[in-house]
Amino acid sequence: MSEVSIAIAGRNYTVACAEGEESHVASLGQMLNDKLDQLGGSLSSQESQNLLFAGLFVADDVHEAHKKLAEALDEKREADEAHAAQQREANLAIGMREELQLKISQLEGELDGLQSAQQRHSLEVDDMRKELGNRRQEAMEANEGKAVMTERLAVLERELEAANTATETLKEKNASLNAKVERLGSMSAVVASNGGKATEGDLAPALERFADLLEDCAEKLERTSTAP
Repeated sequence: MSEVSIAIAGRNYTVACAEGEESHVASLGQMLNDKLDQLGGSLSSQESQNLLFAGLFVADDVHEAHKKLAEALDEKREADEAHAAQQREANLAIGMREELQLKISQLEGELDGLQSAQQRHSLEVDDMRKELGNRRQEAMEANEGKAVMTERLAVLERELEAANTATETLKEKNASLNAKVERLGSMSAVVASNGGKATEGDLAPALERFADLLEDCAEKLERTSTAP
């Protein structure tokens, strides 16, 4: 134990205290003396009453200090709760930000895939357009070839028709020639029946016409065979 001397209202008092508490007890005595000084002219003749009033002042100061401390603790608790709420919101925002970043990364990957697919599609479309152009060119060439073939076919049909006409003409000539041959045969038979006394004037014209017909038929057959 230790003792400390304190002065209150001009009187010294010795107070026992624990080791190391001397300055604290001295400050409390000084506080009580200060409160007595605040009373000033209100001091009574009784020392105990004065000490009571000073103790009430000190107790009131302690009560106000406790009240302010409680208010400060309440404010601190509210601040801590607000800070905790803000921290939860911050953590939630951080989680949402990470989810958004992940979603953005996924969307960027999908976008890259779509862009690659679009490029491939564009290349395929270009190839299809080129192929379509080639097919159109081939179709145009085929149509042109078809027109040429159609025209050639028309020419061949006309030539065939002419050949058929010539054939019919040759048939008619052949029939006429056969008839003339038959007449010549009949004339030969008549000559034979007359003992071969037909005159040269009777046979020469007929033989000349027969020769002309044979030459005409030969020329027509040659033209028909050499026609394209």
